[in-house]
Amino acid sequence: MFKASKAKKEDTPAIPSMIGPDLHIVGALSTEGAIRVDGVVDGDIKCAMLDVGVDGVVNGDVDAKVIRVEGAVNGVVTAGAVYLMSTARMRGDVIHAKLSVEGGAVVEGNFRQRDASDASIEARLHTAPASDDQRAVHEAADHRNAVAGGAVLQGPHAPQSR
Repeated sequence: MFKASKAKKEDTPAIPSMIGPDLHIVGALSTEGAIRVDGVVDGDIKCAMLDVGVDGVVNGDVDAKVIRVEGAVNGVVTAGAVYLMSTARMRGDVIHAKLSVEGGAVVEGNFRQRDASDASIEARLHTAPASDDQRAVHEAADHRNAVAGGAVLQGPHAPQSR
């Protein structure tokens, strides 16, 4: 009896934590679930899914698996997937694995795609030294960047060489 109830709870998607339009949070937020921001958050956010509504504002860095922005984010965003909708106002760098930017979105910052070289850097900084395989991947990425001329995509502009 208890097992069936527990299994059903795990299958049901969690309801996101809501920051309503009349709420102003000062401080960091952290959850393994989802957060919907329609008010203002002055602080860093770490979560699985962040949805910033049209009138929502986040003043701080964001670390999420997925972020969807219709409102404003002022800070560095690090996410697996970033969706900047047409009403988004992003001020800060975006580090992503997957990126989608609709026409009309305003971005003041740089985009950088996460790849194997970032994983290698994290391995060296946070755990034991990187393996020979990870070093090889990192060196290959450095070579690719050097061959590509170090092109950087900035906001709505075309790639420019440094």
